[in-house]
Amino acid sequence: YDEKYKEGPRLMKELPRAFVEKLKSLNPEEIKNIVGEYLTDKEIETVLVRRDLIIKWLDKRIKQLGEDKVLY
Repeated sequence: YDEKYKEGPRLMKELPRAFVEKLKSLNPEEIKNIVGEYLTDKEIETVLVRRDLIIKWLDKRIKQLGEDKVLY
């Protein structure tokens, strides 16, 4: 493992469009229904903050490279 990943983690170059759309549609109620017994409300809120950061990064990447280079 160490030898293969010695350069550190690499970003995915493309993501499935369906994954990104599902990510954008996530809401607190849906997350709570799926993993509510394992996560507190604060942890669910943190998941949504991370989701927002990922979407912001994706939107920036799409603007830079074009949608066809980021989503498939």
